[in-house]
Amino acid sequence: GQVNLLSDLTLDAYNQGLTLTAGTLNLNTRTVSVYSSAYSTGTLAVNGAVTVAGTGTLSTYVYTQSGASSSLGFSAAATFVVGSGGFALANGTFTASGATVDLNGAFTQSGGTFNAPAGNLYVAGNWTHTAGGTFNHNNGNVTLDGGSASIDVAGTETFYNLTINKNNGNAVYVGNGETLRTLGALMLANGFVSSSGGTTYLEAQGNVTVGLDYDGGSTTLLFAGSVNQNFD
Repeated sequence: GQVNLLSDLTLDAYNQGLTLTAGTLNLNTRTVSVYSSAYSTGTLAVNGAVTVAGTGTLSTYVYTQSGASSSLGFSAAATFVVGSGGFALANGTFTASGATVDLNGAFTQSGGTFNAPAGNLYVAGNWTHTAGGTFNHNNGNVTLDGGSASIDVAGTETFYNLTINKNNGNAVYVGNGETLRTLGALMLANGFVSSSGGTTYLEAQGNVTVGLDYDGGSTTLLFAGSVNQNFD
């Protein structure tokens, strides 16, 4: 069935949670918030086949998804916000489609399939994708923002457009021997990218732009396109 929101829903008591098991949640321009700023708690869990319809905002402190048949899919241009508690996909399928996804904590994928937004995915915390699962860039934009964070992947993570826009003086630390590959545009706006040990690469197959506030770092910038590339 389908639940149509006619007003905002706020779950902000200590350790409250919301579990979605099946059906459609129509945001209907409203906001669902599973987040306590006072206690830094609130968990949105998905363990079945769920669709989020309509525009509006779905936010939580922690997001978890498990179960091989679990799925969360956005069918409209909603906004999905996860707090510093982080996003964890262990199994199933997450499909952002036209939604904007803003992760203010870690992105952790240990299984399943993550279909990134066709628009924007923002990640402020650590990025961990080493234990399995598939990350599909969906020709979208990924921005690594916020404070210093680490990236740990199974060799290579492939993005379409990637922007490094950390707070001034903060870093993206890439795991030993790992590569961040971009098929579209690579924008180095602020912060720096360095290795957490050994040789690491930013592999650009498209155009590269370096902003005035970018501070460099020890990670090697590799131009690997099969056609002409612009560097600005």
